[in-house]
Amino acid sequence: LIEEGSRMLGKYVDKRFILSLIESRAKELGKIDELMGFRAQLGNLRAYGSGLFATLFSELYFGSSLIRKIYGAEPRFIHGPGLIEKEKLIISEKTLSYLRERCPKGLAIITGRGRLITEATLRPVLKYFEIDKSVFTGDRRDGVEKPDPTPLLECVRKLGAEKVLYVGDGGEDVFLVRKAVENGLKAHFAGVLTNKFSYEVFTRLKAEIIARDVNDLKSIFEKL
Repeated sequence: LIEEGSRMLGKYVDKRFILSLIESRAKELGKIDELMGFRAQLGNLRAYGSGLFATLFSELYFGSSLIRKIYGAEPRFIHGPGLIEKEKLIISEKTLSYLRERCPKGLAIITGRGRLITEATLRPVLKYFEIDKSVFTGDRRDGVEKPDPTPLLECVRKLGAEKVLYVGDGGEDVFLVRKAVENGLKAHFAGVLTNKFSYEVFTRLKAEIIARDVNDLKSIFEKL
């Protein structure tokens, strides 16, 4: 599966394709019943409380305090702080301040996280963003998520912007921007390198900007 995945680097595939790939390999090995049984044990992978995997992962990551605040539920497995508290901000206030001054419509966020979770992580720099014009797909019930361009188009409408620079670190971010362009949006993509595959993906997909660090955007803007 890893070998097959490496050949698809830079191409768009959805979850159904990956699932079918795993299932076909399981059938070849005569393990399809074990695979289906394992999936049943894991349960729903999205909604907290609907399955073992999603519930345990959420509690490990968010911690008991945020679980109570977000879901209004008493944690089942983890009682104490979550791994989210170990997250560190990469972007500096100096960079955000510079970008905010040069973006007349403001800076906004599009994330698969919910608003409460995002605010918990970005609290020190929230003042630089138009939070009410940002889009948090983790709070949506319509199933819309990256690389669907809907969140970006919605965010741009809220900002009242004619053109945007979208900064992201994953392949789904590039596909989101490209699909938004197909829908008539004037948008460019800046890719930030975060793993050993990033450069190849962004190069294959012809990202307009590739930055080693998100804080390099300041010097890139100055050169442009």
